Amino acid sequence: MKRLPHIVTLTIFVFISCTMSRNDSENTGGDGFMEGVDTTPVIDMHTSRIALDYHGMYRGILPCGTCEGIETTIWLFEEYRFEKRLKYLGDEEERVKYTEGYFSWEESGGVIRLEGDHGFTRYMVAENFLVHMEDQDDTFSGDLGDHYVLEKIPD
Repeated sequence: MKRLPHIVTLTIFVFISCTMSRNDSENTGGDGFMEGVDTTPVIDMHTSRIALDYHGMYRGILPCGTCEGIETTIWLFEEYRFEKRLKYLGDEEERVKYTEGYFSWEESGGVIRLEGDHGFTRYMVAENFLVHMEDQDDTFSGDLGDHYVLEKIPD
């Protein structure tokens, strides 16, 4: 007889828990307890464009199919201006190309497009480095994937 109140209480608890669980799964469609609650996905506003100090000079040696490498230096200035210097290492003439122009941010807020005389190049902007990107929406991969990084040079 002493156990009867415990058994009754436990039975009521289990019954209420099962009923609430069933009601919760039924109400995720927008009515019931979720009514009036904003279920809009939150967009992360911490993009490279907003959160990083990306202005400055970046340097690295990018892979080259016809030379030892392309020493690449990029300066990103305020007002969306850039300058880029490419030096072809091991080339007989060690050609140097300069490009300047304006860059724009892609919608994601993490990739910039450097618009120059010969089209554009894309770079993913990260904390203290840029990653040269392929024409598709992806970074280079494979054995040379790590060689497409330009490190930020401290002021």
